[in-house]
Amino acid sequence: MTTQKTPPLVQTGLTQPTTPLGRIWSLVEVLLAFAVVHVVYRSFKHFTALGQVEVAQGLNFSAGTTMILFTVVLIQVRRRTFAEYGLTLARWQYNLNIGLLWAVLMVAGVLFVLAVVPIHFDPVVPPDLRRALVFPLATLLLHYCWLCSS
Repeated sequence: MTTQKTPPLVQTGLTQPTTPLGRIWSLVEVLLAFAVVHVVYRSFKHFTALGQVEVAQGLNFSAGTTMILFTVVLIQVRRRTFAEYGLTLARWQYNLNIGLLWAVLMVAGVLFVLAVVPIHFDPVVPPDLRRALVFPLATLLLHYCWLCSS
């Protein structure tokens, strides 16, 4: 059996903000991007015929489409490469395995929470306050465990 070395990650030269002002600006930038995307897809649903058809059919594809298009446009406008943001097919087999592993762990975690916490789960009914609090907290706990393990 031969072992294959994984290729190094793409080095971009981009650094994380180290000053408090830089960190605050990063948060403002993310919140601004969120607000723009939110307004764009809500406007699409409200003011266009295609958006109104989507709402009438009970679909919700415009939000995801808007987020993807916004990301692609910003990468192109800032003249960056997709590889700088980890959007590449390099090492796709390894990344697919990691993604599937974490998907299985997330499903197992949700099933564990459903088994331990006395909550009746009905995917058709919107969540009550207890479910609205338990599921996000369980997700945060799983993400915290993932961060601690890496």
